[in-house]
Amino acid sequence: FIFCFLLFFDSRILVPAISQSESIKLEKHVALFGFGDSLYDPGNNNFLNISIGCNYPPYGETYFKFPTGRCSDGHLIPYFIAKFASAGAGVLPATNPGTLNLEIQLIFFKEVASLLRQQLADAEVEKLLRNAVYLSSIGGQELVNWVIGNITDVVKEIYNIGGRKFAFQNVAPMGCLPFTKQEYNLKENECLPAVTGLSILRNNGLFKAAKELEMQLSDFKFLIFGFYTTLLERIINPLKYGFKEADIACCGSGIYRGPNCGIGEFELCSNPNEYLFFDGHHPTEHGYSQFAKLLWDGGEMNVTVPLSLKQLFEIEIEPEFMSISGDNYNGRFKLDEYIRNAEKFSSQ
Repeated sequence: FIFCFLLFFDSRILVPAISQSESIKLEKHVALFGFGDSLYDPGNNNFLNISIGCNYPPYGETYFKFPTGRCSDGHLIPYFIAKFASAGAGVLPATNPGTLNLEIQLIFFKEVASLLRQQLADAEVEKLLRNAVYLSSIGGQELVNWVIGNITDVVKEIYNIGGRKFAFQNVAPMGCLPFTKQEYNLKENECLPAVTGLSILRNNGLFKAAKELEMQLSDFKFLIFGFYTTLLERIINPLKYGFKEADIACCGSGIYRGPNCGIGEFELCSNPNEYLFFDGHHPTEHGYSQFAKLLWDGGEMNVTVPLSLKQLFEIEIEPEFMSISGDNYNGRFKLDEYIRNAEKFSSQ
């Protein structure tokens, strides 16, 4: 499972599919660690004995021609950035028991850091962790304050291990998704204010927490990618961004094809590239490719603040006087032990 942490030491290969004319050339080598939910999951849930996931047709049909566990017709944002996440994962341990929630993902990160220390000199590991970027997309639950608190705690733990550069993707306008529109019998171009309001609260809380961490922690650098804004803009003006349909998903059942993609009697569009959403919750590969480019360079609307991901990568953090020791780690964590505990918890 450790191989789900893919470290890109040469950041020139991070975004090869965005544009051949926009090759990224950075002289230094930077690692990237990803933490996330179904927006970032390359198929981790395939290895867990749980039903949450997207490992069945027609998922993956556009690029892979078979399901890989990715909740889309093809690649996700992590294809352009990194590949570590778990579909359905949440910040709170009780969210979708059995998945790799944020706490478990942190444990796996500590395992990777520990393995690095066994293979590299301490100075090399500290430099790698110090200049790595920690990218996350997670935490859309309703318990806003609790979620932000858990994210803050995890960031501080990563910081104590050596991390300094953090990239956060905020929450989508949940009240505007095809699933929500169908669930609440909404009209086209209509969103559910109560649900979208929770997304706004969550995003405001994330920004506030990041600013507070910036004041509390030396050399803490961050960016927030406005996924809420970029997705909503495409929901409102799909044609402007090359989509023919933004209210109805490509795959699913019902008026907006909100639920049941690949389950029972469902409909499937002929060309996913024309749709913003592949299923009721997740964008198509076409949408993800646009979001990845915006995350990387900020775009004309500067949807990443206060930096773009490219700028975050280019920052070099100087070493501190106090060395970070291996004593910060809580020991090794075995995947099979986690699975046994998760299954036991799920059955209760």
